[in-house]
Amino acid sequence: MDDNLEFILRGKGSDISVDFLEPIVIPIETHSAKLGIKNFATYNNIPNIEEKRNNQLKIKVPGVSDYKIFSLDTGAYELKIIAEQLVEWIELTFPNLKNVEDSFRLIGNEATSKAEFLFKDDYGVDFNVEHSICEILGFKKDRSLHGVGRFIADEIVNIANVTQLIFNCSLAESNYINGKESPFLYNCGIDVPVGYRLARELTDIAYKNLTTSQISHIRVWIVDQNGAPVNLRNDDLVVTLSLKLKKRIAEVSIA
Repeated sequence: MDDNLEFILRGKGSDISVDFLEPIVIPIETHSAKLGIKNFATYNNIPNIEEKRNNQLKIKVPGVSDYKIFSLDTGAYELKIIAEQLVEWIELTFPNLKNVEDSFRLIGNEATSKAEFLFKDDYGVDFNVEHSICEILGFKKDRSLHGVGRFIADEIVNIANVTQLIFNCSLAESNYINGKESPFLYNCGIDVPVGYRLARELTDIAYKNLTTSQISHIRVWIVDQNGAPVNLRNDDLVVTLSLKLKKRIAEVSIA
């Protein structure tokens, strides 16, 4: 007789787990057992800018020789929002400056997918700073921009640094991602805007083999396409696992 069990894991962040008071024994002598993800739900609050990682650059304004450090709070930013934050910071830090919004601009070139700084006055930007934002904007860390002109990034913008969510489970046999072993059950792309509910309800579950015949602890954790932990900013995560038990067919010998 075939049967299915479901486990619902709830927690905060991208690494959640549950312990069982009484272990669940899998009758491996009579049944085969496989595990898959039935559904999950969270919110797309995954930051691309994080404090003490990639949130700073140095700025110089006309009439001032020293550079000051500009910092962004942890959050999910589009290029347009970063540009607005830069201009706002300059206006608040140097209230006597005129026409900042027209003279200091950060734009995205849709044709090249590269960021560009446009200066109409003696502005400067230096990416060689601790926790530099350089990779997000596509600039090399040793780049320093100064004076009137147009300054184009070295690489394309890397605003969406997390594009895939890969769900790993402590009970699953390892499979391979880019040649590396990983106990993943499921992976998906991020297809909703920042702040929106991110969820899947799977009708065609991909089941993977188990590594144990007795379940006393389950851990599920999410990494990105590069294998790095995904920062859900301590938001709610709910994952439903489906355990599929299938009765083995006894071999019949014909004399």
